[in-house]
Amino acid sequence: METPVLTAIFLSLVSSPVVVKPPDSSFIVTTPVTLPGVVAPPPPNPFRGAPRVTETIGVQFHQDGRLLWGGDMMRSSDGTASFSQQLRESRACPDADPRTSRYDANSARMSSLSVTLSPYYPATEGAIRVAIERTRPVGQPDEMCGGRDGSSTVRFEGRAILPRGKAVTLEGEAGLSVTLTRR
Repeated sequence: METPVLTAIFLSLVSSPVVVKPPDSSFIVTTPVTLPGVVAPPPPNPFRGAPRVTETIGVQFHQDGRLLWGGDMMRSSDGTASFSQQLRESRACPDADPRTSRYDANSARMSSLSVTLSPYYPATEGAIRVAIERTRPVGQPDEMCGGRDGSSTVRFEGRAILPRGKAVTLEGEAGLSVTLTRR
């Protein structure tokens, strides 16, 4: 009779509840048993590929051949990293009457840039989705007075496979580019 009871204990670790029929035709119903030091593995996750790792990606953000920002960004292999900066400048317009309009009296110029690195699915070694955006002023600083200023925005979204240690450059319009190196 020991064998069916041991079988019932073993089976109760696998599923619950378990009904075992010993040779004498009586029934034993058991419930799950937790044994100290025994940890069941987690169920498989069909949406998860390779194990998660933290990776460092070198980024160089250029426009018209000029480096706008460069640095390292860290992200988990299934996570997102982003960087952004914004600059707002104002200029006093000497000929404007500050009582009529604050925009004529002090004109503003805006510039910004952002980089977002996110996973690209299906998950492949080094696969990444990239979004870059650049806003810059239009017109010369001396044209800012009198409402003749503005801004222009260029946005690029793409995807790439980054081999470890090799630089990959993605190019958008208006001279916008980003060079990525997975370390």
